[in-house]
Amino acid sequence: RAQDPQAGERIAKYCAGATDESACRSNEKAAWTRLVLQNEFPTLDEASRRKCNEPPFPLSYVANEVCARYELHLDRPLMQ
Repeated sequence: RAQDPQAGERIAKYCAGATDESACRSNEKAAWTRLVLQNEFPTLDEASRRKCNEPPFPLSYVANEVCARYELHLDRPLMQ
């Protein structure tokens, strides 16, 4: 809570209209854990972090995680 005091409200607000609200909350909590607690993307620079938290990206930790993966080119297959 100390690292991200609005996380619970943000997750609840984002998932409020979801078809499967329970699954949405679970996915958002898992993404929050990876992004905030585990700092899964320590090499992501501040400009990219801001970009991933602004429109057109929704207020979603899952969307932020997808954006971070894209910014770090982790979504592309490895070259062989």
